[in-house]
Amino acid sequence: MSSPIRPICVKCQKEYKVEKQGVTTELMTTFSGKPASFKLYDSDLWECPVCGHQIIGGFGQRPFAQHFEENYEEILKKVGETYKCY
Repeated sequence: MSSPIRPICVKCQKEYKVEKQGVTTELMTTFSGKPASFKLYDSDLWECPVCGHQIIGGFGQRPFAQHFEENYEEILKKVGETYKCY
């Protein structure tokens, strides 16, 4: 067994495997009572090799874009699909 630093599926008791590297996680917040995009992080999509359950992990140390930056909306459009975290 490899080093126990990877997430483990509780149901299957197997280590998750990286399914896709370099996905974008979009942190959401609430502005004036409405959900809004806040920060963008590079991250990885992990999957249990037995049951297929997926999680997001392996986040970059800092967001690569934040809501107050002038070109945030442009970056968000270029990224395309994101995994939202509310």
